[in-house]
Amino acid sequence: MAQDAPAPVASPAAFRARLRVGMSFRGDDVPRNDAWIERFVLGGPGGEQPMAGWPAADPAGAARVEAPGLYWIAYHSRPSAVDPR
Repeated sequence: MAQDAPAPVASPAAFRARLRVGMSFRGDDVPRNDAWIERFVLGGPGGEQPMAGWPAADPAGAARVEAPGLYWIAYHSRPSAVDPR
């Protein structure tokens, strides 16, 4: 799950994104696991670009923008099980 930031962005700017497990923007930070990631991108006026990152990193992704505008981050994970213990 990612949190939104609805403010316009000046350029250039760098973004970092943490991934969280939980409901309604509450939960625990989890490190990047490429096996779980189906899609993790920064989108904006110029299209989409991947959120770059390293395995087991937290924050899980980073991207840089060169143009002003409104941007969003999309994350779609592959199905996985969570052990509630």
